[in-house]
Amino acid sequence: MPPESMPEPRRIPGESDLTAQRIAPTTLARPIRESCDRSHRKAPTPHDPSVVMVVDDTPASVSFLFEVLDQAGYQVMLATGGADALNQLNERTPDLILLDAVMPGMDGFDVCRRLHEAKRTREIPVIFMTGLGDSQDVVRGFSEGAVDYVVKPVNPDELLIRIQSHLMQARRIQRVQDVLAADHEATIAVDNEGQVVWMMGQARHRLKHYHGEWKDNEEVPSLPAPLLAWVIDRLADETGEASPYAIAREGQTLRVRLQANTHIGGAVLYLSEQRDPPCAEGLARRWGLTERESEVLLWVARGKTNPEIGLILGISPRTVNKHLDHIFSKLGVETRTAAALTVLNPHTE
Repeated sequence: MPPESMPEPRRIPGESDLTAQRIAPTTLARPIRESCDRSHRKAPTPHDPSVVMVVDDTPASVSFLFEVLDQAGYQVMLATGGADALNQLNERTPDLILLDAVMPGMDGFDVCRRLHEAKRTREIPVIFMTGLGDSQDVVRGFSEGAVDYVVKPVNPDELLIRIQSHLMQARRIQRVQDVLAADHEATIAVDNEGQVVWMMGQARHRLKHYHGEWKDNEEVPSLPAPLLAWVIDRLADETGEASPYAIAREGQTLRVRLQANTHIGGAVLYLSEQRDPPCAEGLARRWGLTERESEVLLWVARGKTNPEIGLILGISPRTVNKHLDHIFSKLGVETRTAAALTVLNPHTE
């Protein structure tokens, strides 16, 4: 009787042919995988599943760990050795690495040391897997930069709890780094639901200025309703075609730029102010100018001479000069430069 055909091994994006061959289902690995109880696996947030890299040279161990992590909702990268892991890290960066301490060729300690020598990978948390009673391996693993260890044979529930704990800690560190990087900017960090994680003082000041109806709560900060609705739409938008957020007040416009954080989820909002181009109507209202006077003042601010202004407006240079006398009087200035600065700085009284 012909033997039962084996199913094709599951492929992970970017995995090598060697990896796929080594974790193909076997009669040894099958009962181990079937023993994994899905009811005890707490999945990570579905918004952006974390990526965990497994580095182990034992096929049964790799297959088992893949099944545990996959059932828990993680994306999994598989490497069959140290060199294979470093090659894959050149193209994709995981959120956490589960690393076997003892492997032929480049062992886990060498891999960990190289990870922490490279700026791009030194912040990735590494959990060592070691044999029972190998205390020297544990000490050496920590000295090379590992954040934790688990003992083989691995307990799935213990492993998942440790992974979740270190991923949360890594996210906290990343947020602190974001705060330090944005120390002097008007920035706000939000989670995947648009709720405020932290808000810089300059950002709070600008929101108060442009959203007069906004009730600020420094202990539990939140976004003004219109901005919150825009953020939620942007976080859900996959086309990148959502309209920008802008609100104008007193000759200036507040613009908000959203930068999604694909590593830890959520986003950072950058709030910038832009001065609106002056207009004749606005100058007339602000300084009590006539329509013609406000037009003359605009062209003065743009650096035009009296003859040029006269040519543009269809009046004589002498008439332009008479308008300027009235403008200087109403603005309380004595020179063309001072008048131009009044236009360019809307807060000048």
